[in-house]
Amino acid sequence: MVLSTQKAEASSTTSTFYKIDVTNCIKCYHCEEVASHSIAIGNDEYPYWINGSISGNYRIYVNPPQEYLEDLDEAIADCPMECISKSTHQKRK
Repeated sequence: MVLSTQKAEASSTTSTFYKIDVTNCIKCYHCEEVASHSIAIGNDEYPYWINGSISGNYRIYVNPPQEYLEDLDEAIADCPMECISKSTHQKRK
């Protein structure tokens, strides 16, 4: 029981950020094929996070649902221009 409590505390103090930088995107749309629950293609033909936010050339998705993480990691690995990335940040108290 102690392990699950520690795990819950750890997850509440970190955030995982997924980012799409469309600056080098070649619009191959593979990311949408691999992670269709999380990524869609906009009217400008660039990918965006379905439940994320857009800031200029950057599309941000914070703490996606666990069931999508494998697909998101595959989208990162398969992006030919390395436009998709993931980082983890500690929350400030």
